[in-house]
Amino acid sequence: MRLDDLKKLIKYANQFSKMKLYAKQSTGGKINLWVYKNYERKSLKMLPIMINNKTVREEYALVKKAVIIRNSMEEGGYDSAASVTNRKMPVSVVLEKWVNHYTFTHSKNGAKLAKAKFLEVNGDMPVGEVSRKAIIKMMDAMKNQNFHSNYVRNIASRIRAFCNWAEQRGYMSMVDTRKLLPPEQFGEVKALSEAELRLLAATPCEKCPDIKDLFMLGVYTAQRLGEMRNYTFAMFYNKEIRVRQGKTGKFIKIPLSENALNIMSKLKRRREREGLGTGKDDKMFRLPIQTHVYKFFKEWLEAAGLERDRVTPYNSRSTAISLLINKGVPEAVTQELANHADPRVTARYYRQIDDSKKRAALDLIPAF
Repeated sequence: MRLDDLKKLIKYANQFSKMKLYAKQSTGGKINLWVYKNYERKSLKMLPIMINNKTVREEYALVKKAVIIRNSMEEGGYDSAASVTNRKMPVSVVLEKWVNHYTFTHSKNGAKLAKAKFLEVNGDMPVGEVSRKAIIKMMDAMKNQNFHSNYVRNIASRIRAFCNWAEQRGYMSMVDTRKLLPPEQFGEVKALSEAELRLLAATPCEKCPDIKDLFMLGVYTAQRLGEMRNYTFAMFYNKEIRVRQGKTGKFIKIPLSENALNIMSKLKRRREREGLGTGKDDKMFRLPIQTHVYKFFKEWLEAAGLERDRVTPYNSRSTAISLLINKGVPEAVTQELANHADPRVTARYYRQIDDSKKRAALDLIPAF
């Protein structure tokens, strides 16, 4: 089912009803359905609907079920509130269920951190007593412990996700989390210059050539290293990479320049020499454990005559974005190439424009 089709169904279902269905899009191509009752958002306690999934029949069944529940609520025969038993459950038990519902290790580890911090500050209260004040109390305690503002924001954001998850499954009522997160703080963007990139490109990475290819492909495509390292050869088609982003769930097409295509050809030949497959499910990059990646990367920097702590492998993306900006690429185009959801994220790279560009810009102002 496409998103447009779902909106049409909801619009038709709301046409003759005072109680309106509401669809909220989340990451991973999922849509959560809600209903407004007495000017408050109420959960239907339903599983999310997957957009662009092949199981169209099942998706239509979920929409039909949502309409039936909405109609029952409108007639007063259905109570979407959680049962007393559910609301009296210890929040630690519900938090553990929330942690275990994640499938990716990275997401699960982040949820574990948020769970530990919330319980450390608020204790094991009944899940029905979780409120906005409890989240603010946790954030204030973290600030008093001198945690970075971005870390506080990250933990609070995960607790907000828990509140939405728990409300949807009937464990608690809706918690007002609007304007709760502290502002995001951006530090200095680390990026390599063109001269430094030429040195790196001319220097082989003896211990693991894939590390060099991964970094340079990030420079040529402006994509996140954490996602590129999981690319498979099935994603490479017609001189472009077609992939669904893990961070936003958005399906994107990444056009490849000649430089990027050369790296792709080199990777394919290397896999064939190693006797490894280049088929649908075979990964492009073969990397060691994370600690060895950092070790070999620093040795590669030293071999090129650069400082060991100048950048990390993850700075290939920031280097690419900074290069695009310094080459005069418009901000809107840079944002699209980097797949930034918020233009403010792209705007922070403009602080790193070198002085020659600033001087050239000011020289454009005529004399008066």
